Amino acid sequence: MTSTLAPSVFGLMFLVLGPVIIVANARKPGVVMDHLWRQNPWLARLLLIFIGLTWLIMAVDTATYWGILSGSFRDRATSAILIPMQVLLMTILVMGAVVLARYFKSRWSA
Repeated sequence: MTSTLAPSVFGLMFLVLGPVIIVANARKPGVVMDHLWRQNPWLARLLLIFIGLTWLIMAVDTATYWGILSGSFRDRATSAILIPMQVLLMTILVMGAVVLARYFKSRWSA
């Protein structure tokens, strides 16, 4: 089942800026992810992989909309991307909860 909706402006901006965000944060951590890179670098890496997978889904969806890819390929590719993305998201949520618990524990003990 193919989507008949046109890609949104946000989706197209993410398609252009997604790789820029990933490369900028992977090479030199910026202001936003600097603390996360210092405290928990694995969580930062997983978040960048999640952004990359989200970008890949957006790229496949946009290519399908413009007729570059078929709808059946889009369905298969999206399913193949979403399964590891779901596992990754659960890992990010658990690691984020652990980091948040450590943060509050250190604030309460001080």
